Amino acid sequence: EPLWLLKRRTDWVKVMTRSGELGWTKISDLDEIFGTDGEQVMVPAPGVDDARERGLRFGFTYGDFEGANSLGVSLGYRFTGNISAELRAAQTIGAYSDSQTYQVALLHKPFPEWRLSPYFLLGTGINITSPNATIVATEDRQDTTMLTGIGVSTYLSRRFAVRAEVANHYLLTSRENNQEIVEWKLGFDVFM
Repeated sequence: EPLWLLKRRTDWVKVMTRSGELGWTKISDLDEIFGTDGEQVMVPAPGVDDARERGLRFGFTYGDFEGANSLGVSLGYRFTGNISAELRAAQTIGAYSDSQTYQVALLHKPFPEWRLSPYFLLGTGINITSPNATIVATEDRQDTTMLTGIGVSTYLSRRFAVRAEVANHYLLTSRENNQEIVEWKLGFDVFM
């Protein structure tokens, strides 16, 4: 009798018969199932390759932004196996000033099939700095920022990955000299 395999959850597969009856069966019970071509049907095990097929991801990061604590979120979309784009937002809390950073970045993974995969990033955005001075009145600043960096990511499962990154932020200030800030961060991605 024909049997349709609809979806897999752990070691169970949801099946449907010709008459439309639905049910769940263990994968081991499907060892003697053959396709219309006479070949034995193999139920693929979900793995990290499933994560590589997903285009949309949401990420959380924590790190050091030139001595200040930085908390960030990102929303990324993969266009190809090697190229993806990210929208990034971060809140930095320091001893002398706080800042918010909003950026768009392009990521290039030269070896996306590797389990531990390096990547390079290039981006731009704005950095809004709010000094914490209480004695002297200081003004908030908004500076354009350019971003370059390298990182590495590894898949924990088909829905989660861990990543570590070091980025160089080059702030184009309205003052006489520009500012360079190095950021280290660790985070994880959730694939949708």
